This record gives sequence, C-alpha cells and structure tokens, in this order.
Amino acid sequence: MNYVNTTTKARVSLSAIAAEYPDKSFPASPTDADLADTGYACLQYQAPPTYDVITHGVREADPAIVDGQWVYQWEVYELDADTVVANAVAAQKQQEAAQKLAGVQFQGVMCSATSSDQNGITAVGSAYQMLGDDFQPTSFQFENGNTLILTTDNMKSFISVWTAFRQSFFSV
Repeated sequence: MNYVNTTTKARVSLSAIAAEYPDKSFPASPTDADLADTGYACLQYQAPPTYDVITHGVREADPAIVDGQWVYQWEVYELDADTVVANAVAAQKQQEAAQKLAGVQFQGVMCSATSSDQNGITAVGSAYQMLGDDFQPTSFQFENGNTLILTTDNMKSFISVWTAFRQSFFSV
C-alpha cells in the first residue's frame, strides 16, 4: 500500500512515515485510523483511465479525496503532432507484424508470412523449381508454429495464395 501526505499530496512509503515518527508504533498495514494525527493517510490505487495511446498520454496527478478516501488520480493529455505520427507508424507496423504472423489459411493451416517464412519458402520454392517432379514432400514449419506439408501437388496453389498474401503488405 502507498500513503499520502495530506498537506503536500506527496506519495510516501510506510518507512518514511515511521522515520518521521520514531516513537510511534505502526502495524504492518496501517489504516487511516492508525495514521490519525500524523498528516498521512492510506492511498487507494485506481487504475489509469482508458485512452487512445496514439494521440494521448497519461501521467499521475495529485491524489484526491474520493468518497472520503485518498485515491490516485490520473491526467490524460494530448501528445504533440510528431509523437502522434510516430505512434501511428509504430502501431501500423505492429498491426502488420501481427497480421503476417497470423498468416493466411491454406488447406486448413494458417501459414504465417514473416521475413523468416519468406526466406524459407523461397528456398523450398527454388528446390521445387529445380527438381520438378522429383521434389520430395517437405514439412515446412512457419514462424507462427504451424506446419504444412508442401508437395508437387499443392506447391503451385500454395505459392499463389501465400505470395498474394505476402505481397499485400507492400504498397505501390
């Protein structure tokens, strides 16, 4: 639990209160009644409010009395334009990365399309092109943990579906 100086509204620890009142004995978890006449009170935690993390930030504000108890307070504030742009770009990249990892469905398997997957698929595709009908079934594990058996029967269809999905992340 945290505590508050009821005059300055500063957050303090129990050890700081005990150091200020060395002759007073406090229980391990004092109540407001235990802190009476010290100028301190229990500080009830309140989670920060929900806000748009792209356009706003949140910071602690001075505690306030709510329904007779000292409670954490939060201030939501607008971010500057450069930060909003940077946040939007970062959010777009995170969303794109999540979509690539989720992948595209092919024969009941969600096939991720990350850079690592692309490197592996390129290698398997090269082997398929070089070997033709001699290409052996290949168990390909995608970065999302799923596995697909690539064969001469499904390779062209897979490459068509997977490449279209992967290319959807590249803008012209």
